[in-house]
Amino acid sequence: MVDHSVNAPQAAANVISEWVWYEGTDAILEGEAMCYNTDYGTAAAFDGKRGNRVERPTSSNNMAFAGVAATSYAARSTGQYIKIHCPGSKGVNIAIAAPTVINTGLLTFAVGGGTGPNGRFVKSGFPGRGTAIPRQTVAEGTGVLESDLIGTAWSLATDGVTLPVASTTGC
Repeated sequence: MVDHSVNAPQAAANVISEWVWYEGTDAILEGEAMCYNTDYGTAAAFDGKRGNRVERPTSSNNMAFAGVAATSYAARSTGQYIKIHCPGSKGVNIAIAAPTVINTGLLTFAVGGGTGPNGRFVKSGFPGRGTAIPRQTVAEGTGVLESDLIGTAWSLATDGVTLPVASTTGC
């Protein structure tokens, strides 16, 4: 049986973390989304590295959300090991590209350009892996905020801005 209780001071986040290899060479901001490189290696051959190598979100890996960077990392020309907080973590920081209101709506990581910087969380509101519930109000819409990497049974706003809570069951 796995014990996910917080065996630390009460102010500590309740996290599920792992160390993975980041293939990029750029700097990483704390809380940016990472996805597993599910097409690593030869497609017809088994390769366990597909489950421990991460890269920035793309349209081909966005269904394989791994978690968020546990801290900021400087650029490295050869890639580097990084610590990530995995889905199911509570009280972790995520990098945002939209203002938030505590316990209101869902934030989902952006892929590519479009609604926000790649790997930052925006008000898309899609439930499931790669979605976070804001646990802090942030007016300016940039930086990091406390969140829980979970989410089910929420409504997506038609205006794309206000995300009312339909249910908090399972949160």
